[in-house]
Amino acid sequence: MKTESGMVLDVDLNVTGPFIATSTGIIGSADRLSYWKNEYERTRDGLQECGTRSAHRTLQSVSGLITKRSEHWLYKRATELVHHAVERGVDNIMFENLGGIRDAMQ
Repeated sequence: MKTESGMVLDVDLNVTGPFIATSTGIIGSADRLSYWKNEYERTRDGLQECGTRSAHRTLQSVSGLITKRSEHWLYKRATELVHHAVERGVDNIMFENLGGIRDAMQ
């Protein structure tokens, strides 16, 4: 998209489908992030159900792991978005949340 202020890259922040859908294409998918979260929750539930001292220590050792992994993944996607914008000569990046757009169109 071109405006008076230069080239603009529109970014949709809808995580139910593609993670980053831009006006020039899709940068990344949230599938891996969702997979990690689901696996972590399943493992955590199993360890809590077990109730042993060893299970408790294991839970403590992995505490915060999903947060660190998610933050790293998000950092990588943000870096890709910036590189994508630079390669296309974009002056501005505009973020939008179009989550309810399909409902509004009906």
